[in-house]
Formats: sequence, structure tokens, C-alpha cells
Amino acid sequence: MAALIVVALSWSWRRVAVDPLTGTATADERDRGSGPAEEAALEHGLRLAERCGGRVLAVSVGPPGAAGPLRAALAAGADEALRVHRAEAAAPRPRPDGGAATAAALAAAIRDR
Repeated sequence: MAALIVVALSWSWRRVAVDPLTGTATADERDRGSGPAEEAALEHGLRLAERCGGRVLAVSVGPPGAAGPLRAALAAGADEALRVHRAEAAAPRPRPDGGAATAAALAAAIRDR
């Protein structure tokens, strides 16, 4: 069985403005996607897969708009893409659980795939 290399791609705001009086965070919906760290992780995953004869699965959490980074990953050479929908992932706010619910949703989706 070939190795499966999973690369997580964020679908987040690149810039968020915080109102100094209210603490309200706002972001431009058009300024979303993966950052340089995720792009580097994808490149490393692709190289590792090439060396060990594995396959690359690019994953992302978010609404349908989160498919953009996944399409780019497929164009770069990923073998598969998986988007996990979580409505809670749409707002620019800190996660009280530190992202544990998102990690659990990703793990379940990868197992089920």
C-alpha cells in the first residue's frame, strides 16, 4: 500500500482588522486562502510522495469557497482533494477549544474517505 501524505490547507483571512474600541474583528471576504506556510507544506508533501511512491491528499475546512486552495493543490500535483464543511469555520474569531473541533472533523473526514 502506498503512503498517504495529508497536507492541510487553511482557508483563512490573510488580513484581519480589529476595532480598538470594541475588539470586533472584520475581514474582506475576497482576501481568503492559503498562505505561504501551507504552500510550502504542499510542496514538501509532493516531494515526499515522489520519493516514496506515495499519494498526496490536500484537505481544507470551510464552506464551498474553501475549494479554491484545493483546486490549486490539484493543479500543483496533489492526487486528491477533500473539503470538510464546518459552518463555524466561516467567522474570523478565536476558537475556544483551540481548534480541537476542527482537527476532529478533519480526522473523521480523512478516515471516512
